[in-house]
Amino acid sequence: MDIKLTAEIKEFIKNHLQDDVTKLILQAKKYPEIPINFVALQIQARQKLKQKLPEWTDNENITYISALSTEQSSSEITAKFKAKLVSGNLLIDLTGGMGVDIAYMSKSFEKAIYLEQNEDLKTTTEQNFEVLGLNKIQCFNLNSVEFLRSFGEGDSFLEETNFNLILNPSPAEKDLILSEFSPSQQEKGSGDEVNNISLIPQKTIIYLDPARRNEQGGKVVLLQDCEPNILEIKDLLFQKADRILLKTSPMLDIDLAVNSLQSVSKVWVVAVDNEVKELLFLIEKNHQQEPELLAVNLSSKLKRSPIFSFKKSEETNAEIEYSLPKKYLYEPNAALMKVGAFKSIALKYSLKKIHPNSHLYTSELLVNDFAGRVFEIKSVESLDKKKLLPFLPEKKANISVRNFPLSVRQIREKIGVQDGGSVYLIATTNSENQKIVLVCEKV
Repeated sequence: MDIKLTAEIKEFIKNHLQDDVTKLILQAKKYPEIPINFVALQIQARQKLKQKLPEWTDNENITYISALSTEQSSSEITAKFKAKLVSGNLLIDLTGGMGVDIAYMSKSFEKAIYLEQNEDLKTTTEQNFEVLGLNKIQCFNLNSVEFLRSFGEGDSFLEETNFNLILNPSPAEKDLILSEFSPSQQEKGSGDEVNNISLIPQKTIIYLDPARRNEQGGKVVLLQDCEPNILEIKDLLFQKADRILLKTSPMLDIDLAVNSLQSVSKVWVVAVDNEVKELLFLIEKNHQQEPELLAVNLSSKLKRSPIFSFKKSEETNAEIEYSLPKKYLYEPNAALMKVGAFKSIALKYSLKKIHPNSHLYTSELLVNDFAGRVFEIKSVESLDKKKLLPFLPEKKANISVRNFPLSVRQIREKIGVQDGGSVYLIATTNSENQKIVLVCEKV
């Protein structure tokens, strides 16, 4: 892409930021001096990313190259979360894309490498990094697998002008590279003597977010269907780093992934405002213990987002109590549901479960810090229009179902109410296998 964000173009974007881009393109003849297709892309990207990437969209000097790269980019809030999970000497991002993740994660590293096969995307992202003042990241238009196969000799010497020396160094060039090796990345013996020079930094982390679309453009979920296929290159990754951070689809089955990947030490289920956005797997060389499972629900409205942690064996062996609904009802957030902490939740918050398969919890005393929605139960009824309507004077209700044979639409039609209002009807099954409707108000 050779079009630049000139002062004139930036002013045009600013003045038309709320416009319908389709109409704007049709009116291209009105603006002969403006590259309207390029500008429309910039406006559309800023419109779509306003909530997702506010720090980027607020910067008028950031350039966007395609609708697909903006659609597939991480959000600012999830990228900042990942930045808190890892740190070290060198971060290698094998699947660069728009570069949001490495932009935030690189701040915890001495150096970072961004790899992207699309040359235009690489060039644009590199320019954006300069705009953002991210001088630790070096960008390369290379295939990640080919890079890894060559990577290893003097890999801490990351000046782009000398990158060919790293790929195919001659014996003399190896000496040059090693002479430039950062002292902080050497294993020192007594005094000034340097023993066992490590050609790979002590804390190298490889990050990858494999493409989840097939050749036809359809979405895929399974690890073996993504590009690159980590199951095929994991041994190669471990030749270059001891730790790998993998981002996957939120739809991926966690148990299946753990069994396929092996050596997984941690799994994070990351939700934003109660919608699961991504799964993160930390894979560590030679790790043999069962992984720690963690769930977090991020929100820009909260200063802190507690992380719920447990292990699968703890969940399996947990013994909990079941009870008919008491005064308060608890519905876990989406991250807890995805990670499968169904019995661990009851133990952590001293709650009783309503039914083994309902995944709703109850207590007589209020638990204020529960990770999810909390309701006060006003009444327990059957699905009977005559019994429920007295609680719904406006004939409105927020209806949800858990372990119940009818859908929300069917219940709404059966009792004749519209969506909305302050009353919540939660249709479920209790510990005595009775089908009930809990009439609730949100706490």
